[in-house]
Amino acid sequence: MGDRPTKDQRTKEEDFLRERYRQQIAAIVAADWPPTEIARRLRREVVGQDDAVMTLAGVLHRHLLTLRLDREQSPQAPPPCKQPVLLIGGSGVGKTKLVTELSRLTSLPAVIADTSQLTEAGYVGNSVDDYCAELIEKSQMNIWLAGHGLVYADEVDKLRLQTTFGRDVSGGGAQDSLLKLLDASGEIYCHGVSNGPMTSKRYQGPFEVGRLMVVAGGAFLGGTSSGPGLHEIIARRLRGRKSIGFGAGAPQTHDDAQRRADLLEAVTADDLVQFGLKAELCGRLATVCVLRPLTREQMLRILAVVPGGPVRTTRRLCSVMGFGVRFTRPLLSAIVEEAMAVGLGARALSGLTERACRRALYEMPERIRGTRTQTAVVTLDVDAIRDGSYTLDWKRRRTKTRPRRVVARDDATGEDDRAAAGTG
Repeated sequence: MGDRPTKDQRTKEEDFLRERYRQQIAAIVAADWPPTEIARRLRREVVGQDDAVMTLAGVLHRHLLTLRLDREQSPQAPPPCKQPVLLIGGSGVGKTKLVTELSRLTSLPAVIADTSQLTEAGYVGNSVDDYCAELIEKSQMNIWLAGHGLVYADEVDKLRLQTTFGRDVSGGGAQDSLLKLLDASGEIYCHGVSNGPMTSKRYQGPFEVGRLMVVAGGAFLGGTSSGPGLHEIIARRLRGRKSIGFGAGAPQTHDDAQRRADLLEAVTADDLVQFGLKAELCGRLATVCVLRPLTREQMLRILAVVPGGPVRTTRRLCSVMGFGVRFTRPLLSAIVEEAMAVGLGARALSGLTERACRRALYEMPERIRGTRTQTAVVTLDVDAIRDGSYTLDWKRRRTKTRPRRVVARDDATGEDDRAAAGTG
């Protein structure tokens, strides 16, 4: 009985939550940008992929407009009308980056859902209820705001129908579960979501998904056991043959990836159904964007120019640690070439940059210990990507000195001239 909150405590808690919800919604409503401005802000962190940037900027603008009309309870508020987007592209081309940037720009609660672990309701594995529960937690138990959040269903191509003797709980059954998120007037029942350390309340009840912004993504590659890739299905339809001259796994060369992207540009709903997605799911994912492989110039821009890129992130880290770092152009070119050879797109850039800086980050904190008059600058050349070697230079640290104020004094009396004049 003594642990139960008093009436005053409950009132303070409710006032605190009400003010927090108001600030959350006000921050989102303040992002009143046209689609062109949203696209411009996205291009600060996302390189290339103009078609996907333009499409997502338009969808996000309509989503924010609906959110503002719902908040104002305007009679002009449209009925729930979803426009889910399907992103098709290989690893490291920017699918997840686009969604995370949309959430960061607008402060919308977002969930990155790995649908490869999704199963039919009642079986072991993740369920759509778990995604909604995580979305409510991300919105700090603001149920209304969570209902206008962003869900990214990643690896949706892993849900292709399987030819099994039993029940296909991770293929067809998982697609049926995913359809709940795509319904324009759907409702999901949540089973108890913790409200964090501020209170012991738990939310349990219906959760409307009709206002959610849903984006799905996948590579849609094939395999020896899973079946042909989407590009092979399109090639068979366009050219009347079973293959196009390269394997269904990860691309061996950049030219192969470009040829695959050229074929994916001609994708239709029938191709997705033949790949293994249900017709009901393809009908709801009517907006399809194909993300093309990154070129060398785009990879170099992601590496060295983008604010959230590996080079600028490493420079900020080294600055906090107390020394500077400089990347030579041959090193940057070597990192890009090795990342292109791996075939993982921009995902490989961070690991290669960390490998080049690993030795310097390990040794420099001790080498600069106790130095106050000099600044250390580490130069990383092309050899750093192989053995981590670096060159250390010392520069004298500039100290800012404030000019001293000189007051004229009388040599005989030691009094200020202005005091003698009666102005002091």
